[in-house]
Amino acid sequence: MKIDLYNKKITGLMFAYSLICEKKLWYYANEISMEDNNEQVTIGKLIDEESYKREHKHILINDCVNIDFMKNGVIYEIKKSKKLTEMSRYQIKFYLYQLYKNEVKDPIGILKVPKEKYEEEVYLTKEDIMFIEKKLLDIERIISSKKAPTNENNKICNKCAYYELCKI
Repeated sequence: MKIDLYNKKITGLMFAYSLICEKKLWYYANEISMEDNNEQVTIGKLIDEESYKREHKHILINDCVNIDFMKNGVIYEIKKSKKLTEMSRYQIKFYLYQLYKNEVKDPIGILKVPKEKYEEEVYLTKEDIMFIEKKLLDIERIISSKKAPTNENNKICNKCAYYELCKI
């Protein structure tokens, strides 16, 4: 399955946003950015900059996947907390899916949360592949819509960079 959204590629961040909030995904995909002045985003960027400085970081795959770093054939995703572990796991699985589509055999990922000394291996299963391909179709539908989806009112909304925009 090849999904190329009217010349837009689905990035890892877009995939992650689709798991959190469809409205956030729509805003981001339609180039409405509220993240430049968000404290949570700033903290995440600092953790990215200060962690694993010796590693070759930000490896771009297929012009859409920006892997935090890769070592010995394993991809690493660095997060600031374990709060959204399920989303983080699927973001890594999306990266593994991209490698799989490029014929990398049995790719492996690792989720790391340096502040909490947490590490978890992540693998891609046949069920994950089916889920990801379905999710890619959902993303295509959402971002090609002429208007933003309705508010979801999740428990994480109040820390979201788009919070004020959603509440207008």
